[in-house]
Amino acid sequence: MKKLTLAAVLLTGTAITLPAQAEVFNGLYIGAEAGYDKDAVHVDGTHVQINNKSDLAYGVIAGVDMKVTPHIVAGIEGDMSIANNDFNFSDGVTVFDSKAKRSLGISGRLGYLLANRILLYGRAGYTNGRFRFRDGLTTTKENFDGFRYGGGVELAVLPNIGVRAEYTHTNYNSGAAPVTSTATNFSPNTSRIMLGAAFYF
Repeated sequence: MKKLTLAAVLLTGTAITLPAQAEVFNGLYIGAEAGYDKDAVHVDGTHVQINNKSDLAYGVIAGVDMKVTPHIVAGIEGDMSIANNDFNFSDGVTVFDSKAKRSLGISGRLGYLLANRILLYGRAGYTNGRFRFRDGLTTTKENFDGFRYGGGVELAVLPNIGVRAEYTHTNYNSGAAPVTSTATNFSPNTSRIMLGAAFYF
């Protein structure tokens, strides 16, 4: 009888201490993403130049979602990503190259949930992008602030795992390319198609 009582207590205690079941689209999550990155850079110096380059991008994401209603999901997400697009320019005197580096962002997303498994969402928020400049003698890095917007679809493939496909576009503020011999206005923007996965807990 004592053994049965002890077993009941242990089972009860175990049941009490178990965490609640994680739920996709409702709670904290972390994840990773990778995909196609296209950077377009407009340089206005002694003459206008436009460069478009494409490469792979990859990074990590973290955020929190909340089901506001059974079909409406609102959340905030932060991300860090790396790209490697390389550009070459001349201001008429100096030939220099620029390379897209890391970007950091935070954005809000709002979506509509279909059949409790498919989330269609839009996003908008802030991004800080870093670009490296080099003219053969000097290397420097500059940060540009930008506004990102876009949308995507996320599918719950398991009770606590979602996979997504997303398109975003970022318009960065203009700034001076710091290694050129004349005043040069540097205006980048980025378009991305990313695939990702998120683990909810």
